[in-house]
Amino acid sequence: MALRLKIMLVDDQVYVLESLKAVLREGNHTVEGFNDPVKALAAFKEKRDYDLVITDIRMPVLTGDKLIHEIHAIDPGQLCIALTAYAERDVLTDIVKEGHVVRVLLKPWKNADVLKTVEQAGAEIEKRRSAAAATQPPPAAPSDKPAPAP
Repeated sequence: MALRLKIMLVDDQVYVLESLKAVLREGNHTVEGFNDPVKALAAFKEKRDYDLVITDIRMPVLTGDKLIHEIHAIDPGQLCIALTAYAERDVLTDIVKEGHVVRVLLKPWKNADVLKTVEQAGAEIEKRRSAAAATQPPPAAPSDKPAPAP
């Protein structure tokens, strides 16, 4: 069974935002959409509880690559997916090389590709959570010895 994710979705085009929200909800994910990247960044700073961020690259005021850099300055482990309709190879290459983006989705998309990409990101999230849990020390066992007197 696929992991149910809490996703931040950012695209300045409302029709794209609404279409992708519907696709992601089909996959039983919780989606919070923003058509303003500045408001998305403010929400991320406030909440910081998204499993995944999916953002368009070309947006006014704050581009998606800059949004991703800002998000990674706050939380270097945040998984992000870039969304683009343009061949922005230089921008995409840089953010992928830096490890800020785990996948790239191209517009126009196929719904099945979106869900598969998000499922792959979910698998990476599960892997990271398992690794983090494995490095946590086990809880201390209760001691039979009485506590020392003060």
